[in-house]
Amino acid sequence: MIAALVLLFLVQFAVLAFFLIRGKMRRARSPVILRPGGSVEIPLVAAFGGWKGIPWISMTDSNLAPLLVLHQTDFEYRVIRLKRRPYTDISKVDLRMAIGTVNIVLDFDNSVRNFAGNTANKENARKALDILASKGCPLSERVRVFLSDPALTLIP
Repeated sequence: MIAALVLLFLVQFAVLAFFLIRGKMRRARSPVILRPGGSVEIPLVAAFGGWKGIPWISMTDSNLAPLLVLHQTDFEYRVIRLKRRPYTDISKVDLRMAIGTVNIVLDFDNSVRNFAGNTANKENARKALDILASKGCPLSERVRVFLSDPALTLIP
C-alpha cells in the first residue's frame, strides 16, 4: 500500500516536471515579441537579481513571470516586482553562458545589484544585446566578442 502511494507520488512528480520543462523549452524557442510603439519583449525562461561582480549567484530568482522589455527610452524588467529604468542607469551589459543558459546581465549605476535574464536562446540574446548597444549601453568584452562572431558557441 505504501509502495503504491510512493509510486503514485513519483509518477505525478515526473508528469509535473515534464510539463514545466516543456513550457520552458517552448518559451526558449519563441522569437522576440514586437510590442506596439516599437518596444521589444525578450522571452526569458528565468530572471535573477544578484550582486555586481559575483556571477552565477543570485539573491532573488523567478521562473514564473520573468520579463525584459526594451522600450525606446527605457526598459522594464521583472524578477519579483516590475521595475522600469532608463538605459542611462546601466553601467555595464554582460553575457554569461553555460549549457542551456544564455544570461544577459545588466549592472546598474549607484547600485550593488544587477539583473540577469536567461533567454536560453543565443539568437534572442543577440537581438537584445544589439538593441542595448544601439541605446549606448556600455558593453563588456564578452558581449563585444559575442556580437562580432556569429558562430561563437561558448564564452567562459
